[in-house]
Amino acid sequence: DQGRFFVCELYQRRSELPMRLEEGAHLRVTGIYHINHGEDANSYTLNLELRSPSDLMVVHQPPWLTPERAITVVALLSAVSLLAAAWIIQLRRVVDRQTQTIRRQMEKEAQLTSDLERATRLESLGMLAGGIAHDFNNMLTIIVGNLSLARMEVQAEGTMANFLHEAERGAMRARNLTQQLLTFARGGNPVRKAEDLTRLLNEEIEDATSNGQLQVTYSLADKLPAVLVDRSQISQVLHNLVANAIQASATRLLVSARAEEIPAGHASGLKGGRHLRISLLDDGPGIPAENLGKLFDPYFTTRKGRRGLGLSLVRSIVIKHEGYVTVASEPGSGAEFILWLPVAPETQAPATLHPGTTQAPPLSPTGAPAGASILLMDDEAPIRLMISALLRRLGHKVTMTADGGAAVREYKAAMEANRGFDLVIVDLSVPNGMGGMEAMEQLRQLDPKVLAIVSSGYSNDPIMADHASFGFAAMVPKPYQVEDLTKTVQQLLQQRAVPRS
Repeated sequence: DQGRFFVCELYQRRSELPMRLEEGAHLRVTGIYHINHGEDANSYTLNLELRSPSDLMVVHQPPWLTPERAITVVALLSAVSLLAAAWIIQLRRVVDRQTQTIRRQMEKEAQLTSDLERATRLESLGMLAGGIAHDFNNMLTIIVGNLSLARMEVQAEGTMANFLHEAERGAMRARNLTQQLLTFARGGNPVRKAEDLTRLLNEEIEDATSNGQLQVTYSLADKLPAVLVDRSQISQVLHNLVANAIQASATRLLVSARAEEIPAGHASGLKGGRHLRISLLDDGPGIPAENLGKLFDPYFTTRKGRRGLGLSLVRSIVIKHEGYVTVASEPGSGAEFILWLPVAPETQAPATLHPGTTQAPPLSPTGAPAGASILLMDDEAPIRLMISALLRRLGHKVTMTADGGAAVREYKAAMEANRGFDLVIVDLSVPNGMGGMEAMEQLRQLDPKVLAIVSSGYSNDPIMADHASFGFAAMVPKPYQVEDLTKTVQQLLQQRAVPRS
């Protein structure tokens, strides 16, 4: 009967049905029905009797997606989506971290490759520079030595002596060129001694600004302690910093210095203790912020036609002196370069003789014990002749050899003849023979008390920087003035009470 709904009750157990009945299924039922009318004409019941379970047939199964199931599915999908989103976010973070790590590694590898290439270039340059500097220093030694000998032949205060002295000073300043080459050479340890900083700054900066392009003002603290430096290398530092100010079109330069106590563990890496703080402040246009971090890099320059090596030399030299250098600048406010250099121990007095003296020191052959027997080894014949002439003028007996092997043989023969040498002077580097280091080792085996001076055109060789550790009593770097060699010889011979004969 269409349009009417009946409530049916199935009195048979569900387990005996041939199919599974789901709520909402459409059924076809075949059987015998009975209609029972109630008291109300509109109320009746329908009883349906089935003959067998086959009389009950499912026409349509109910839809699987019910509202309850839809809510469950949506809840599950939402949970899965949240988990997936969380997993994606976490994965993205991991990927970002790994990407950053890979990027840093690639940048580090690129920087290491760049540093290696730069180091290779510098090493190649150093090998070439070292050889050139050695030969050039030998030539300067010949020039300076003979100028000094010529000055000894004229009046100490005469006009000719002053001319010779100025020529000698010019030749000694030329060694700054070789020092720039040697900075790139192997070794490079500075030969340090105590220097009067006030005198050093005045002389070197005056020399660097002799063309009058800069007006220099000094602000130096009173009684500055001596600074422990290699004068020729610090001269390069000051000359390069002054040149940088001139190239920046500065007109004024303020040079200041004071002593500072640096605490241990300082951020700069300086060792704790007293240092001298040296500042050079110019009034140039300043340095752009993007260039401040690159100033000390080799080959970096903003000026066309320049090499970009001056400030990298400054940094290299200062670091080798166990110091520190930094720069501060703002566009339009000039640039300030600040150096920290270690103070010399109180037991070391400032050096009094160096190439920068403005007046010719008198030369005198007196003051040294005469009649000493000296063995001289140098592969350059003009140097041997110049030094032997000086030593003979001082009253000493000189035996000359061209290499270490010959020097060892002469020393051994003198010992066997019971007429040993009071002093030995050896050249460190001999291209085609035994050098001074190997010769010294053999001489010490023959005579543990041998007194020797080492000299070299490689003036920044590690042996020169720490000559005592290799058995040498003193060192004289080339090129040197006659006064330097004379003073060293006098001091060592005075240590030896009586010449051997």
